[in-house]
Amino acid sequence: MTEVIRNKQLAKILSERSNGSYFTYEILDFLELFPRVIEELILEGNEVRWTNFGSFAPKYSKPRVMTSGLTGKDYEVPAGMTMKFVVSPAFQETLKSKFSERKNHE
Repeated sequence: MTEVIRNKQLAKILSERSNGSYFTYEILDFLELFPRVIEELILEGNEVRWTNFGSFAPKYSKPRVMTSGLTGKDYEVPAGMTMKFVVSPAFQETLKSKFSERKNHE
């Protein structure tokens, strides 16, 4: 079963794997700051590309009219914006390759 890794545990793992270059509290500070900065950049309309990992980009929806399936009445859905994340092809290929290697060794 897949284990869910939360911020504190992730920070501890990253600290250990950095061979003491970063303390857990420093990484926790970064993990708190990172999504806020990404959010600000997305709201400004920027795309953020993290080399060999993925990209964050704003995704816009136009205003539209929808019909309620219950009442049959039309209602307006305002324009909106959300964020999309796309895994980089390089990262995806690395994951696939390493997964295949693990499966072949089992």
